Amino acid sequence: METRKLSVRTMVSVAMLSAVAYVLMLIDFSVPLMPSFIKMDLSDLPALIGAYALGPVAG
Repeated sequence: METRKLSVRTMVSVAMLSAVAYVLMLIDFSVPLMPSFIKMDLSDLPALIGAYALGPVAG
């Protein structure tokens, strides 16, 4: 089985996207015209961007 090495640039990109995801996890807001218990959280967005830009292994 072949092992794939991650470059320093990829590791830093993953770390930065993780930090952005953590900050977005702390910020949630209500969806307009919905009950107040329905909250929207955008913390999955950096993971999707990382998976698209860096590939499925890093994302």
